[in-house]
Amino acid sequence: MKATYLNSKHKDLGGFMVDFSGWEMPLHYGSQLNEHNEVRTNVGIFDVSHMAVFDLNGEKQEDFLRFLLPNDIKKINGQNKAMYSPMLNHEGGILDDLIVYYLGNKSFRIVSNCATREKNLSWLSKIAEPFDVGVDFKSDYSILALQGPYSYKFIKSHIEKDISKAFVRLEVICDRQGFWLKPQCDIEEKLLSGLFFVNQCGESEDLGTDFYDKSLNHVKTVPYKHNYGYLFTSGPNTWHGMEKKKIVKERRCVQVNYVTFSTDWKVE
Repeated sequence: MKATYLNSKHKDLGGFMVDFSGWEMPLHYGSQLNEHNEVRTNVGIFDVSHMAVFDLNGEKQEDFLRFLLPNDIKKINGQNKAMYSPMLNHEGGILDDLIVYYLGNKSFRIVSNCATREKNLSWLSKIAEPFDVGVDFKSDYSILALQGPYSYKFIKSHIEKDISKAFVRLEVICDRQGFWLKPQCDIEEKLLSGLFFVNQCGESEDLGTDFYDKSLNHVKTVPYKHNYGYLFTSGPNTWHGMEKKKIVKERRCVQVNYVTFSTDWKVE
C-alpha cells in the first residue's frame, strides 16, 4: 500500500490503520464518535495527502472549467479561494466531486478523491485537450486540513497570536550561490510563517534553516528535504538564518506569512 509522509506518526499515535483505496490511512485513534464530535464542536487535524492534486496550465483554463463543471467558476471571489463542485460526463452524470482553487494569475488547481485519481486524470486530460489546457498531476504534494469552528483559537493558543484578522503573503524563494542570511528575529508584524522546501535539484540537506539560542550559538539545522518544512512565529528569541553554504544550482522554497499589515489577501 502507499503511505503518506506522516504514516509512521499515525502509527506512533495509535491510529487504527486501514486500506483506503490503496493507501494505508488512519480510520480513528480510539473512538470515531468522540473524534467526530470533537471536530464538529472544536477542532481537528486531518492528513489528506492521499488526495489527488492537479494543476492546470494554459490560457483557457476558465473556459475549460466552465465546460467541465456545472458550478460557475466566477464565484471564486479571490486568490487562494476555492469552490466545491461535482464533475460531470457528457450526459450530465456525476463522475466525482472535487474542489477547485484559484491560485492567482488566471491559474487553477483541482483536488479530487484518491480512489478516482487515474480516471480523473484521464478525463481531465481528454476534456482539456481542445482548450489547449495542460493537466499536471502533482505526485509529491502533501495536504493537511485543520477543521472545526475553533481552528483559529487552536492556532492562537499555540502561538499566542490572533491570525483571524491577518493578511496572507506568499513568497516564492530561489536562492543561488553566494546567498546567506545573518541570524535574525522576524518583525513583530509577522504573526506566523510556514517555510516549505522544494528540493528538486538534489541540493544538500545542509541548506536548511539554521536556528540559534539567544547567545547566537548554533542549535540545529532543519534539513533541506523535498516536500519538508516547518512553522515558526516571531519573538524576541526566535533567532534563525542560514550560514554561508554551497548552493550548486538553486535553493527553492515557498513561504506563507500571516501578517498584520495589508497585503495580497485577507484571512476570512
